[in-house]
Amino acid sequence: MTFNEYSAILNIEISTYKDDTPYRDFSFYRNPLITKENAAAWTQYLLNKVRGLVSQETLDSEEFKQIERELLEQARRERLRKEQEAIRAEKRLTQEPLVRIPTLSYIPDGLTVDYEKAYRYYVLSAVNYIPIDKEDFLYQVQSIERMIVKSPDKFLAKGRPDAGYALAIEICRALPKFKENKGIEPYLDYYKSRIRKFIKLAYHVPVTMAIAWNNKEKLDEANALIEEHKSSYESWGLKSKFILEQQAFVFIGGNPIKVERSLSKEERDAIRAEEYKKKELERKEKAEEAERRSLIPLNPYLEKEVFTPDNAYLGAPEIGWEINSQGRVIKKMLNDGKARDAMLLFLQIVKSMCRHFVSDEHYCYFDDMYHPDMSCSNIVDVLNEAYNPIIPAKCNTISRVPPNSPAHALVFTLRDLYPGTHFAGGSTPQREQASS
Repeated sequence: MTFNEYSAILNIEISTYKDDTPYRDFSFYRNPLITKENAAAWTQYLLNKVRGLVSQETLDSEEFKQIERELLEQARRERLRKEQEAIRAEKRLTQEPLVRIPTLSYIPDGLTVDYEKAYRYYVLSAVNYIPIDKEDFLYQVQSIERMIVKSPDKFLAKGRPDAGYALAIEICRALPKFKENKGIEPYLDYYKSRIRKFIKLAYHVPVTMAIAWNNKEKLDEANALIEEHKSSYESWGLKSKFILEQQAFVFIGGNPIKVERSLSKEERDAIRAEEYKKKELERKEKAEEAERRSLIPLNPYLEKEVFTPDNAYLGAPEIGWEINSQGRVIKKMLNDGKARDAMLLFLQIVKSMCRHFVSDEHYCYFDDMYHPDMSCSNIVDVLNEAYNPIIPAKCNTISRVPPNSPAHALVFTLRDLYPGTHFAGGSTPQREQASS
């Protein structure tokens, strides 16, 4: 502390008990003996007492020197604590962290996942960890102990002895590495009795899990591992007979009990992808079947050259230009008397436009050069020009429509394409020729 911090100790603030009104710089907070009437007297009295205490005699007294020594010791301990914390922080940056198992009943998802391999990461992280101090070593011991003591009951409660066995057998395989860890030797004596207890229990857990699983193969594996490790911990005071006592030789008949595994995220994604692929294939087959039955077949040129994703990019001007050019083709067809081909091409344009409007999201690319209404306006004008002579005629026969005109051919083209629809003009060209 600085001189100002020490001197601040002598500035005692006094306030009254009822309304906390401060008097000068002195206060004994909420003392019932200090009232509004005697607060000033208390201030002067205590001030006189403090002035009398600040003297050479007090400075030389044993009580004052004892307080000084306590403050120096307190400052030394605080400085040492900060230095050790800095050392621990530096070590944590350079060494592998201890990764605990996510939960006591953690079971990796997946139908084909290797549980022993999945748990090995957490077990080796715990046994190979190098503690920084005694408290850090206790954290390491607790991390191993909780997997041995608390996890088995959690697995049995979930009906998953297979996962419990995988974790238990990996712990037993890794415990000799824990004993060989040179980093725990300075702190081993603090918790050696505790470690002996959970080591003995660790070799009992896989046997219990194998019996609960009704798996003779795994029980034999656990017994063989116990036989192999029976003398590994004698230097820690754990005799071979205590390890061998964990073996169990019981009759197990039938097959292991069935367990139900949960799908992993990758497996769920794969199943969804397969279902989507199947639905897409069905949709494609239905679309092809509908296309085979359609009265308006798709135009190969329009599908491969006009309504393409590349042409839809940046406002789709290419599509607009191509539709305009097709309008000129339709006009020429009508002038040449090919009304059926002209009408079919127009319907194919509209069909392809509607089809790609959804599949290729053409609604995102409309502009002045490509818009369904504007792009087809020229073609519609051409068709109206060919059909207009029919409307004012208002006749029941085709005789008043000029023969060999685009309108004359267009009426019969529409009747052929849509046989159930009535159009002005009730006779076919053959009947018209017969009547003439």
